[in-house]
Amino acid sequence: MKEPAEELTLVINKIRDKLTELFHYVTEYEMLYNDNPEIQNIIADVNSRFFSDLYWLYWNFITIRVCALMDNKFTGSNENLTVPKLIDVIEKLNLNCLNTIKSKQEIILEKLKPFRKVRNKAFAHFDLETMTSQKTLEVIELDDLIFICNQIEDILNEVNRELNLPETLFGCRSQEGAMRLINFLRLGGERKKQIINQEIPRH
Repeated sequence: MKEPAEELTLVINKIRDKLTELFHYVTEYEMLYNDNPEIQNIIADVNSRFFSDLYWLYWNFITIRVCALMDNKFTGSNENLTVPKLIDVIEKLNLNCLNTIKSKQEIILEKLKPFRKVRNKAFAHFDLETMTSQKTLEVIELDDLIFICNQIEDILNEVNRELNLPETLFGCRSQEGAMRLINFLRLGGERKKQIINQEIPRH
């Protein structure tokens, strides 16, 4: 069994890694599905179901991931890497930031309710009543998802501040993947226009 201080370092570093991944996926999603008319036109011009499928894959995956970070410490006899697990270790060490972090946890759990409902009834499981009735689930919002991620970020940095460790800036994340795809599609659209213009007969 690890000492609490060693366990804290391990747990907070691994949660940081998972949160960084989550921010990365959210950033890619925002790059592709935003209010930028040029990007909307590029995707519409492709005229493929691929981007509709990708939209739902992003939401499915991101919802499951953010809920997983806030799940209970245990599922059956298996211990989970979660914020409640982190709080458990913080309690063992009696850190001064404990009450602040618990308050943030309550705020997160309230915002997370519709995400958990969607995760449990439609994404991670197919709830029979939900799948076979006309009932609709509450809409989950990107702004709420980002708020939850930012609150988890604050929890990690509260611990870092108390331990005199550098804070993590999750806002500094790569947009390369989504931007590269958009640039390829943009070039493809321009090439398509060139070909069409060449084929138009001149009189």
